[in-house]
Amino acid sequence: MESAIVVYEVPPCEAPKQLTARFRPLNLKEHFMAFLCANNPSGFLPDLADALPGETIGDLMLLVATHDGVSLSHLKSYARKVKRASCAVIGHSRALDLLSALFGYRDYCEAYREFQKSGWLANRRDKSSINMKIFAVPRARE
Repeated sequence: MESAIVVYEVPPCEAPKQLTARFRPLNLKEHFMAFLCANNPSGFLPDLADALPGETIGDLMLLVATHDGVSLSHLKSYARKVKRASCAVIGHSRALDLLSALFGYRDYCEAYREFQKSGWLANRRDKSSINMKIFAVPRARE
């Protein structure tokens, strides 16, 4: 007696969705750090956010949310403001790196190379990931 092998062909199906934990920030500094770490594999040190007052963090988040890019002189100007706001805890070069990272560059050197190519620092960030409700600013319709 021979046994027959029965083969069932199962149609492809969609992979199950993975559950991910969403971070719910409790304050502006936590929101800022979550935004910085979202797409930066190198990460950020929490002392950057601790050294800045809340209104400066809000200004930086609004800068990224409302601008498609900046010039190099504007980037340097904002770096000076960050340095002053942190009472010089954050030096000028770290402030330049921080601002470059806010716009989606690894560091200031990468941002500077991009500026030399195009004369402009384009915003590489997904601006929709910034919770504009925190700032009471309506998001522009796209």
